[in-house]
Amino acid sequence: MAVVSDKEKASKGATAERTTTKKATTKKETAKKQREETIERVRQEKRRQKKAGKRVLIALLILVVLLGGAVAAYQFILGGNVRIVVKADSISIIEGEEVPSFTVQATSTSDRSKRLPPFGKRTVGDVLDELNSGMRYEVFCDSRGDVEGEYPIEIEIAHSLKQELGNNLVVENGILLVKNRYGEWDGDRFKRHNGSYVQEDFIEWQGDRYYFDAQENKVTGEIKIKYTLYTFDAQGRLVSEVQLIDPDKPMVALTYDDGPGPRTGEVLEVLEANAAYATFFMLGQNIYESNSHLLQKMVEIGCEVANHSWSHPDLSRVSEETVRVQIEDTNASILEATGGVASTTMRPPYGAVNATVKEAANMPIIFWNIDTLDWQHRDAQTTVDSVMNSVKDGDIILMHDIHDATIEASKMLIPKLKEAGFQLVTVSDLAQIRGVVMEPGVIYSSFPKE
Repeated sequence: MAVVSDKEKASKGATAERTTTKKATTKKETAKKQREETIERVRQEKRRQKKAGKRVLIALLILVVLLGGAVAAYQFILGGNVRIVVKADSISIIEGEEVPSFTVQATSTSDRSKRLPPFGKRTVGDVLDELNSGMRYEVFCDSRGDVEGEYPIEIEIAHSLKQELGNNLVVENGILLVKNRYGEWDGDRFKRHNGSYVQEDFIEWQGDRYYFDAQENKVTGEIKIKYTLYTFDAQGRLVSEVQLIDPDKPMVALTYDDGPGPRTGEVLEVLEANAAYATFFMLGQNIYESNSHLLQKMVEIGCEVANHSWSHPDLSRVSEETVRVQIEDTNASILEATGGVASTTMRPPYGAVNATVKEAANMPIIFWNIDTLDWQHRDAQTTVDSVMNSVKDGDIILMHDIHDATIEASKMLIPKLKEAGFQLVTVSDLAQIRGVVMEPGVIYSSFPKE
């Protein structure tokens, strides 16, 4: 038996160790390679599945497109070129009128027998009949007709019908036109619905107030109308109004008989300067074309034009026919001179009245409770004193504007009455402020506060 030396044993051990190490390394490399190959196979499978998914998605999209085209083609065959129009009729009313019922019409240019998508169960005629019988829609309009303007008349179609008809349905809303209750503008004038133009009156337009003068023109700036001072801007819109008469404060009525006289214009100037008003009982025989401007000025500044007979007779001593002629002829002259302003009260000369006068006058009869006797004494200071010594709220004061002394007295008296706290108004306005409705043939001599 051969003997192995220690050296050989050592060499063989080293060789065996190297062999074992090499085998171990080879196994690791093999396992790693296998893992990598497995990962790669998984990645390839995922890529394959992803590509397959894309192909399926593309196929589905193509199918959807094809199906959509088929449906569209089917719908076109059923409802192609169908157009159903639902229209609300436009209407106009005048502000304040009751809003009428709204009318809606459904029409179509397609044949009534034309079938509609999606399944062709209903025809154009079916839908038109529904709509024209008031079904499948509601109408809305945000107006009660009490404010001028244009308001849409809106149709709300039932949701199910909108889905059914789709683009085949056309809705046309209407307009409710609420016209101004007064009329419409014509430049700086305002034309009423009857064709006439507003004159010496107010109108309202889109929430603003306007005033038109005797020449039918829109007013701007300040204007005094009776007992109110109005202010309008450059566009004619009312911006403020101030009451010049306070119904709770004392007031009297100055009255002048027998005019117009040569100096009546001076009385008007004093009245206007003091924001005061008076009533002029005039004789028809004293009214001429040459002094008609005085009557027009009376009206312009807010005074009252009134009747004092034609020629100053004692009406209680003449016939009924004469009384009527005296009064009617004077009324006609006043109406002509003022350009259309009528007398509404009368004062019989001398205060002479009987049943015949009351009946024939056909107007309230105005007396007085302060007689200045200015016609008798012809003294200005005496006239002023006769008033200031006894005047009280509601009095009617008698004077005559044909006497020079009375003109001078007026220049003193009017400011004094104002300073004493009295407001100077016309007879008719004094009666109205005190709540008295004057009646024809009835005599009135004062209007005290009750």
